[in-house]
Amino acid sequence: MSTQTLHFKAPVVRGSGRGKKLEVPTLNFERTAAPQGLSDGIYACFVNVEGKIFPGVMHFGPRPVFQDSASCEIHIIDAAILNPPTHVEIEVIMKLRDVQDFPGPEALVEQMRTDIVDARAILSVSDSSLCNRSLPLRGGNCEGGCAPRGVKGKAPPASSTSRRRIPGGGDEPACRQAGRYMAGWRSVAPQFVRGFGATFCRRTKGGRWTEFRTLKGVVNDYLLMIGQLKKLLSHRNPLRLSVHRLRALKAALQYGFPARKLTVIGITGTDGKTTTVGMVMHILRSQGIAAGALSTAFFQINDDVQWNPTQKTSPSPSTVQRFLRTLRRHKCTHAVLECSSHGLLQGRTLFTWPSVAAITNTSLEHLDYHGTMDRYRRDKGILFRMLDGRGIKVLNADDGSYGLYRGIPSKKTVTYSLHAPQSSEGTQLWITHMFELPAGAEAILHVQAEGREHIRPLQLKIPGAFNLENAMCAVGCAVGLGIDFAKATDALRDFPGVPGRMEKIDEGQPFSVFVDFTVTPVAYEKTLKALRALTPQGKRILVLTGSCGDRMREKRPLVGKICSELADVVVVTNEDPYTEDPQKIIDEVWSGIDQSRTEAHQIFDRMDAIKFIFSKACPGDSVILCAKGSDTTMWVNEGQIPWNEREIARETLRQLRP
Repeated sequence: MSTQTLHFKAPVVRGSGRGKKLEVPTLNFERTAAPQGLSDGIYACFVNVEGKIFPGVMHFGPRPVFQDSASCEIHIIDAAILNPPTHVEIEVIMKLRDVQDFPGPEALVEQMRTDIVDARAILSVSDSSLCNRSLPLRGGNCEGGCAPRGVKGKAPPASSTSRRRIPGGGDEPACRQAGRYMAGWRSVAPQFVRGFGATFCRRTKGGRWTEFRTLKGVVNDYLLMIGQLKKLLSHRNPLRLSVHRLRALKAALQYGFPARKLTVIGITGTDGKTTTVGMVMHILRSQGIAAGALSTAFFQINDDVQWNPTQKTSPSPSTVQRFLRTLRRHKCTHAVLECSSHGLLQGRTLFTWPSVAAITNTSLEHLDYHGTMDRYRRDKGILFRMLDGRGIKVLNADDGSYGLYRGIPSKKTVTYSLHAPQSSEGTQLWITHMFELPAGAEAILHVQAEGREHIRPLQLKIPGAFNLENAMCAVGCAVGLGIDFAKATDALRDFPGVPGRMEKIDEGQPFSVFVDFTVTPVAYEKTLKALRALTPQGKRILVLTGSCGDRMREKRPLVGKICSELADVVVVTNEDPYTEDPQKIIDEVWSGIDQSRTEAHQIFDRMDAIKFIFSKACPGDSVILCAKGSDTTMWVNEGQIPWNEREIARETLRQLRP
């Protein structure tokens, strides 16, 4: 799109007045003076005002945004100019939005906010002669390879030199002729990066185009090269694991090995880790112990709880060590860490030296990373080997991993089970007389230690019989720390639960709504069975389901199968697709659904799916929104986008009120 000079009818809309600084200047001009061949719409552009280049957004259409008299306007982004100009030179880069049937200036202003953000991402420098391209290592021109952020494009061809004239006698590159522009190397979307390098195109004083490389381009080369090398090495490659462990050592050195002065409790497992971490933390605080916790859902220091912004069970070694140092600065003596199999294998939790290591359970998950179930369990067993024969193991005697972990040396072993033990070795916990209640669960807890048996009622005010197993694991950790089991059990009576884990959402609706972090097939089975026990006889269970992208495809049909067997209404929707095709994931979950046993629906947009499932619910029914839990973002191909399912559910239910 060519550069044209525009003459203004009324130069300034906001902040007018000679000599007055215009913080957010907006210019309007005659429609007939606009660049030829433009259809109505909003465009990203560069604006030359008295020799200074500003990024801007141009509105061109029958209705004005800011002024009733203007049919064409330019909103200059992040700029301050003094005297109103009588003319500007504008270079239109690309179209952002069509303009059709706008509801009015007020509504259009709200839409413009999004357009301005988009334009700022595209026009991220204030020099209209600078064009950044992601090119192969040897350099090359932009021809045919450029694409704006968020739009798929093919890779540019390679060239033989890293500094050269653009072919065609110095004419403008094809990317500019096509109106495609991306400024600032950081704004290059990952899907456009093919090979290494970042080459820039710049227009010289003579009007010709040359290519050059900058420091940012060299840094980008390095980062891309590291990414390519990682693809060549398997997850378990010794070189790659050594790099991970060196990072852990560096982080521990940087923060002064803070775990040396803390009593660390590490908790791993497939399901229930976050809830168990919350229970252990609750027990510690009930005994007046200064402690902190790091989990998938939250960071906690004493009674101060904040969301985990990384949404990773075991974040980077720097994050872990920095958190432990923060605990020391707050005079904490104990730390509860949720440990993932990825984090254990990659050494993110190295140099934490746990005194107590516990596991909730193991089931089919993350086999795309670990390969086999045996390898998955062995990788989780790293946590128990970190005890170095001196700490305390807390094991689930009902889990398939029990035999493997029992043989790992430790000072003491605490086991827990749903069944009475067959021997009297060590400290053992089990429950009898288990009941599920509308507002919780209860059982009788038995503890056998040193040949003596103790009995205590175990009462929870959070739903789900599976939480009784999590509670036994938490009490086992407390017993391992020397806390009286009766005090630990009593402390759990007022445990409020963890947000996003079987959290009940109540906005006065005549049916029950729960938000849960259910992701594995076993978790779906336990959760839906627990929900059936909470649902009045003759009423229905409605489940919103899906599956995460970029991992373990084989579980998707299993999730669909379990939902169709245990729920009355199943709605399959988008979850966290990452870089996969969301519709493909939905189809794979859908393939496992037995439509003869349930009422099934497939709705791509998760927001629409939530509204739909609420509209299907009748008084007395139970609705559960699975997978997102306490997450505050959703992972899509372009990165993270805001998504708080708990708040979305509340707002949607409020809108349903008569």
